Amino acid sequence: DRLAKVVSFVLSLLNDIKKPILIIASSGALSLWEIEFSKWSKSVNVVTYKGNKDIQSAIKDLEFQILLSSPDAIFEDMEMFDRIKWEVLVLDECQRPVFSTHLKKFQKLVADMKLFTVTGEPVDVLQNY
Repeated sequence: DRLAKVVSFVLSLLNDIKKPILIIASSGALSLWEIEFSKWSKSVNVVTYKGNKDIQSAIKDLEFQILLSSPDAIFEDMEMFDRIKWEVLVLDECQRPVFSTHLKKFQKLVADMKLFTVTGEPVDVLQNY
């Protein structure tokens, strides 16, 4: 299972990293990510951002370990997100059309490691990333 593998990998990094982790997934998949993280660890500070203004201060103050968000929410508030230095950036199901729409913007996000997950056949749009 793709989510379980990524969650396991991300959790294995948490003791050795200082910067947050960003997981960008479709709006419909965000709840699946939340469930998967809660299965594996109750103590990890996972925040889901859907454009809600009340969470923006927590994001700016880096009051989380893992941030889950959709491509559209990240794109809408890109100025806030591209100021953060990320440990890991995960683009879940990056072959979806919504990712190709925003891929140039996502390239501006600074991360020590970038991880792409796909279902089905990967598409050529990621070759230059």
